[in-house]
Amino acid sequence: MKKFIFCFIFCASIALRIFSLNIVFDLGGVLFNVSATKIFYQHLGIKNILLYCINNRKIPSGLKQTFFETLDAHYPYPNQIKFAPSMHENSNLPYLLHQNLVGELNAQTALSNAYSAIEKSYYKNKFEKFLLNKIAEVTFDPTKFSSYTLPITQGFKLIKECHNSGHSIYILSNWAKESFEIIYKKYPEIFSLCNGIVISGYEGTAKPNPKIFQILLNRFDLTAKETIFIDDQTENIYAAESLGITAILCDNFKNVIQKLKNLSVI
Repeated sequence: MKKFIFCFIFCASIALRIFSLNIVFDLGGVLFNVSATKIFYQHLGIKNILLYCINNRKIPSGLKQTFFETLDAHYPYPNQIKFAPSMHENSNLPYLLHQNLVGELNAQTALSNAYSAIEKSYYKNKFEKFLLNKIAEVTFDPTKFSSYTLPITQGFKLIKECHNSGHSIYILSNWAKESFEIIYKKYPEIFSLCNGIVISGYEGTAKPNPKIFQILLNRFDLTAKETIFIDDQTENIYAAESLGITAILCDNFKNVIQKLKNLSVI
């Protein structure tokens, strides 16, 4: 009887190791979203938006692009930068944002540089300039940025389900150091599930650079073929797959869940 119990426990432990995988989650677009609606109405302010509309005879839908173009004009990418974080619009984030994301510039310096770029640029009127300064503030100020960073319910549910299924949970994300420290303390129910966390702001590199994926694999002794990566950016998916990691694009959670089921993860 004792021999049978020992064999059962041994076989069960082997089975657990076989079916236990490493599930790596991105933060933005998978577990958290920055609420554009709250930024629009609460941070920019209805009165300021109305003044902009009246004086410019258009809605401020292109302000984000104007802000990024302003940063690009004053802080262009050096030629030696090969891998740059991208946006959903399939273009690179401004270099100033890249520097903040990889920890080259702290929040205060990045914000000061953004204000300087806006000050040196020409705008049609003071209302446009005012709103661009407000966008710079919410982009680089860690307290303000974190206050508009909200959990994605489906993402929280999925990471808990993967954890409860016996898989090891990891985070790999492009995130500025100061703002990450705020959300890390704010959402312990998520980060306490993690076996390891790699954040660009601490590493000096960011996705889609394969180097940050290699940091994750090496630091936590992970095998690429036993690792599944979930991210909302196509470039990051390609980077993970180039290292032999199974990658799932988080375009919508129905697709993600189905792919995880197909892989017998959940």
